[in-house]
This record gives sequence, C-alpha cells and structure tokens, in this order.
Amino acid sequence: MIRRLSLEPVLKRLQQSGFYYGSITAIQAKTLMQDQAVGKFLVRDSSDTRHLFTITLVTSNGVTNIRIIFFKSFFSLDKNDAFTRQPISNDSEKDQATPKFDCVVKLVFYYMLSSRMLFKKNGIATGHTFLLLSPLYKEVSSLQHLCRRTLHSQILTAKYESTAISNQLRCYLTAYPYPV
Repeated sequence: MIRRLSLEPVLKRLQQSGFYYGSITAIQAKTLMQDQAVGKFLVRDSSDTRHLFTITLVTSNGVTNIRIIFFKSFFSLDKNDAFTRQPISNDSEKDQATPKFDCVVKLVFYYMLSSRMLFKKNGIATGHTFLLLSPLYKEVSSLQHLCRRTLHSQILTAKYESTAISNQLRCYLTAYPYPV
C-alpha cells in the first residue's frame, strides 16, 4: 500500500509555526535575514519549481538558502547543497542517507535540536556549518499558541496520557506538537 501525504496539514502547521513566510522571494528573505545572528532562519516557498519549500538561514559566511526536498511523501534537506554536507550521487544513496519527516516543522525541529547540541559542544563554527538555532518569527503568535509551545518545551519528554490535563487541552496540544 502506497502512503499518500496530504499537504494541507503540513501547510497548516507551517502557518501555525510563525516562521513560515510563504511566497517571499530569496532577495526579500535575504533582506530580512541580513542583520540577524548566525543560526537564525525562516521557511518560505521555494522559487525553484521542483521544490515546495526553502530554509533561508544565516551562516558564518552570510545568508544562504537550503532547499527542502519532497520525495515519496517525505520531506528532507537537499543533501546536494554545499551547506548540508557531501553531495550524494544517486537517489538510492540519497534515500538512505537523509533523515525524512512527514512534516516540515518536524524537520525544522529535528535540525534545531541537532544544531543546539552541536552549538553547545563547539560554539559557532566557521565554514559551511548548517545551524538552525532560532526562527525569525513573522509576527507575534497568539497567547494560546505561545502557551502551547511553552507547555511542549516543559513536557517534551513526558507523555500527555500521564499528565492530568483535559481532553480538550490534550487535543489542542497535539494539533501543534512542537516547542518551536
């Protein structure tokens, strides 16, 4: 059975995230990012018609763009990009070497956790280091959403089933299950 992913929930979560800028251009994204610290990022629609989304981020070498690949119903980073390690020559290798996610926000959160661990260990590195440390939020989120993100960061390792919360709150929390 082939698994098909609807992009509607993916887009909804991206919009809820606050760091999704939609259809801004690479030049507009670069302008937004030019005075930001290393590790600051945003997600936008890709200007490359072969891809849906792009991460624009600040590196030690300036602002760059990393494409997000959508292949076989999963999202992953473009490993052929110079900032995300070595080029991979064929689809079979690419399919095995790259972490895959059913949601762009999940992909971003994974790389944020990895980046923060690397940053704590090494500090800001020079060269082509890919670090997603903090998003550039488009606007201030609602108080409800800010609380939801805070709750997620506080009970990241706890299971909601073992926490004394109402079903209504549990449903709201699981609708956007990320602390970012």
